[in-house]
Amino acid sequence: MSRVWAIALTLTLVLTACGAGGAAPERSNLSGPPAAASSVAPGATTSAASGTPPSVPPSGSSPSAAVQTVQVYFTSGVKLVTESAQVSGPDVARQAIERLLAGPATTGDYSEVPAGTRLQSLNLANGVASVSFDAGFYQAAGATGSQQRLAQVVYTLTQFPTITSVRFLSDGNAVGMLGGEGFPMDRPLTRGSFPSVQA
Repeated sequence: MSRVWAIALTLTLVLTACGAGGAAPERSNLSGPPAAASSVAPGATTSAASGTPPSVPPSGSSPSAAVQTVQVYFTSGVKLVTESAQVSGPDVARQAIERLLAGPATTGDYSEVPAGTRLQSLNLANGVASVSFDAGFYQAAGATGSQQRLAQVVYTLTQFPTITSVRFLSDGNAVGMLGGEGFPMDRPLTRGSFPSVQA
């Protein structure tokens, strides 16, 4: 009798151990989502929702896309004055000239560049910027006005370290003189070409 009782007790203990051992509950815990592992780091939820990780810069951005401040040269009396303009991208020299063609933004500043002048092309080689304007840029003006007009362009472009002089073109062709003023333009011009209008 005691032997049967011992066997029954052993079976009971084995069954109890299997039921209380928690094999099934333990497997259930492993198959469930572990909260700590799936939690999102602070601040990452917004980025994940937008699809852009915080450390990734906006698409297409590059150092050349950074905003830069350039100086655009206008006139005030017989001297040149500057206005600051914000540009960005790889073509900052062209943008500076386009700001020049748009005219001054400051009261009391003027431009000798004829209104409506169009920039046709701007190319750089060996430190020389070849800039082509339409015929409107080359309208006749007084001697001082003609020099100021050219100086505005030369000073605006030569602020960039890669540009040391400017060659003026019209419709892509060389220009010998500006209007009837006899100012020679058959060679690249530098800031030194305009001693009387220096800023």
